[in-house]
Amino acid sequence: MPDRDSPYVIPDVLPGPVVENEEIQETIVVDPKVGDRVVLGTTIQTVTVDPVTGGRRFVSTTIRHRSDDQRFIDPSAELYSCACGKRLLTKHSVKFCAHCQDPVCFEHARVANDGKTIVDVCQRHYWSTFPLYLTLRFGRWLKKI
Repeated sequence: MPDRDSPYVIPDVLPGPVVENEEIQETIVVDPKVGDRVVLGTTIQTVTVDPVTGGRRFVSTTIRHRSDDQRFIDPSAELYSCACGKRLLTKHSVKFCAHCQDPVCFEHARVANDGKTIVDVCQRHYWSTFPLYLTLRFGRWLKKI
């Protein structure tokens, strides 16, 4: 029967790798109105040691999330939220209201046209200025008659 204390005997069950060091870095955005925390990206770096050979293994994992417009979020990129509730929007899917400069997603952006100027506005300013624009267009139409 082999001596189990001998360094030359291979054990029946080899122990798995042991984690020596694990570092987790997260990029978090806090919504100032509600206080919700949203994780935008995570980087996990792990160093494991093989107890039999003594070798080390370095593993780096980066987790990236998608925005509401289905684009990958770069943790250093600017993100916007619309009044409709979409919170993670990139600059590619947002217009800014000509009156209040609030970001508006393409789905809720409206075009205000008084006959001379065409501007993008949010729904709130669209409905508050719609009668004015309609009156101006109607006045210009009457002048042309």
